[in-house]
Amino acid sequence: MSTWLVVPVKSLRNGKSRLSAALDGVRRPQFLAWLLRRTLRQAAQFPGLDRTLVVSACEQARACATACGARVLQERAPGGLNSALEQAQRELQRLGASRMLMASCDLPLLSPADLEALAAAVSAETIAIAPDRSRQGTNAIGLDSAAQLAFGFGPGSFAHHLNGIRQIDKTAAIVERAGLAFDIDFPEDLGEFRAMIPALAAHRKPRSVLESEPPPL
Repeated sequence: MSTWLVVPVKSLRNGKSRLSAALDGVRRPQFLAWLLRRTLRQAAQFPGLDRTLVVSACEQARACATACGARVLQERAPGGLNSALEQAQRELQRLGASRMLMASCDLPLLSPADLEALAAAVSAETIAIAPDRSRQGTNAIGLDSAAQLAFGFGPGSFAHHLNGIRQIDKTAAIVERAGLAFDIDFPEDLGEFRAMIPALAAHRKPRSVLESEPPPL
């Protein structure tokens, strides 16, 4: 099967405004760019950068993705995450992809094994869904590229997607892994991640200069 990963990016300059109390206007864009580069390093191992599509209306995000070797898709209109994913799904169908994964770009613990587990849970009849730690939001999703699921990212998206999966007579496979569940939305999440960094650094085995790039915190 041809598996592709879609990484939607809102804006490197203006994204994650809820972190503004913890990161100033210089460090926040730097941190978002670091998260994007880190996500693409994981994607390089699975499913491969030639099968990774970054969709964004942000010119800086597209330039960053291109520099990392990923494919890019310019979001046609600032219609939000759901319309961007619909656009990306149509593009993957055009490219002949059989399976589409989507992972948020704010998952600092994401690993290739997480993406592989998400892909392994997908079938023609099964849609894989990875909730956040509160089981309120959706951090990742995997589906047959032809599946007609109505994306509903936003508040309460996990319940929305479970309901949507039932409505199209598919089965939901809930994939719960730390790398897919831990996202950074609020200053408290950022503080928790900061506290993890020494332990993560002690066990890290860099595969490249980029892999050892410290987060700009």
